[in-house]
Amino acid sequence: MSNELLFTIPLGSWARSAVDWLTANLKGLFNWLSDDLLLPMYRFLANLLRTPDFVSIGVILIIIFALWKGWKAGVAAATAVALGYILSEFVTGGSLAVPWWVVALVFAAIAAGVYFWKGTRVGLIVLATLFLAFAIDQWFLVDHVTAGGAVIPASESLPEWTIGALLTLIAFTTKGWRLALGSVIGFAIIYGVDQWTNAMSTFALVLVASIIAVVIGIPIGILAAKNRGVSTAVRPILDFLQTMPAFVYLIPFVVLFGIGVVPGIVATILFSIAPAVRFTELGIKQVDKEVVEAAHAFGAHPSRILGQIELPLARATIMGGVNQVIMLALSMVVIAGMVGAGGLGQDVYTSVTQVNISLGAESGLSVVILAMYLDRVTAAFGTSKHEQLAG
Repeated sequence: MSNELLFTIPLGSWARSAVDWLTANLKGLFNWLSDDLLLPMYRFLANLLRTPDFVSIGVILIIIFALWKGWKAGVAAATAVALGYILSEFVTGGSLAVPWWVVALVFAAIAAGVYFWKGTRVGLIVLATLFLAFAIDQWFLVDHVTAGGAVIPASESLPEWTIGALLTLIAFTTKGWRLALGSVIGFAIIYGVDQWTNAMSTFALVLVASIIAVVIGIPIGILAAKNRGVSTAVRPILDFLQTMPAFVYLIPFVVLFGIGVVPGIVATILFSIAPAVRFTELGIKQVDKEVVEAAHAFGAHPSRILGQIELPLARATIMGGVNQVIMLALSMVVIAGMVGAGGLGQDVYTSVTQVNISLGAESGLSVVILAMYLDRVTAAFGTSKHEQLAG
């Protein structure tokens, strides 16, 4: 019996030719994506999480207040951080030396002005942010002179536990003291097994990939919910992205971008984008049609209906999709360690290739803790405050 095939499909040759064509004709685009977009985003977040400084603390404080009291509080915190940074540079830059109580009076005056302008809550947020940002800057990043005349040099960056404390505060503002306590225990374990730097590198990679996947996926999901043709066209693409083996994603992007963090980010985006699209489409389609029709009857513009009715009512479902994006991104980031993405994935891969049980246990447990933290924090955005308290 002959083993010859009746016909052949040179799919592998086509795929190789497609990658060769992309490399030859769109190299400039891939270089721009790598050098000007993805790498700067990753490096900024990685440095922010691994070696926190005044800017890092300010950014995270803004996020905390925005999560706690809404976007207006975030704007107030951003203004306060900018004022605190300017005042800090003015006081410590050698042009002026003033005691701490003068700084406190300046803060109080700024907060009082905001209080009379925007109300108590915003005034307190400005005061708290100014105090925290300035105090941390002065305590860690400025030289101190002791009573005996000895100079304690400023540290180049804040201690690692500073980011852990702020991430715990984010957990508290989103879910409550139980999650904050669990975060403290989990972060202490990661720090104790000497995986903190790797965990923050992985955290940065997950954030970059997840943010891009969500920014691309949610608008596509909205279009799919509004247009049957888009939904029909997108569905097989999402099926392909979700079922393709994860290791296969890495092959073409290593050719296009080379070894390093960028192919890991791109592969992670494609691997994790499907839930953002599917859950957004599902959430909008599940909105009560009578509510939408009533808004149309009152003459509301479609964009207003989308922004003020459909998206808020579909928030729980959409946030469920975002949660799944982050979980898939974290699982893919570990696999991306095979192509030099670094972080916990690199240690997991090393432990497998070297049969290092100790390293595998430490890095694997760190991945689990990071996944649990991200899962609980993102899941909290899909529930109301009343549901969180009841839970």
